[in-house]
Amino acid sequence: MTRRDLLLAGIAVPAAALGATRETWRRQGLDKFGAGGPPSCDSSRKLTPAADDKQFRPGSPERTAIAGPGSPGKVLHLSGAVIGIRCGAIKDAVVDVWQADATGSFDATGFRLRGHQKTDVNGRYHFESIVPGIGAGHARHVSLRAQPNGKSALTTMLFFPGDPSNANDPSVKPELVMKTTTEKDALVATIDIVLDL
Repeated sequence: MTRRDLLLAGIAVPAAALGATRETWRRQGLDKFGAGGPPSCDSSRKLTPAADDKQFRPGSPERTAIAGPGSPGKVLHLSGAVIGIRCGAIKDAVVDVWQADATGSFDATGFRLRGHQKTDVNGRYHFESIVPGIGAGHARHVSLRAQPNGKSALTTMLFFPGDPSNANDPSVKPELVMKTTTEKDALVATIDIVLDL
């Protein structure tokens, strides 16, 4: 039985079981969402708004795959770049992500569904996770904190387009809604983080 068959049958498969890596992304054609050169300049680009999320916890593990064996749900590939408003890619920025599990619950004591990495030479980041459930007080989202070397950090929330829960959350802004598509039974989401640098 393929993973697609399992998903159609409603059986959740842990994201870690997929063993997704950058090389796997390339082979599957997903690298177009999270690889390549620096992001192009765009005069219509706007600063990424901050959003207050008190669930951040410093000291998360450095890793790309933040969903472990105990994290069933639809696979999510999240990628983008950290860039300055003046079109500069910001390499070695520390990008932390954290999120609820598929039921909307956050890990309050450990680092389940939490992790960080540094952006590459083109300012790019990518994480492998699961689509989160709807948590109390907010629409379905992934939280992200970007900290360029020696600069202030920006904490924000990234929302899913077309999600009915968006209508009840005042934190949802157009600049915080990711672009998504479905590829290989996974949700692929992209968003650039634009800082005042």
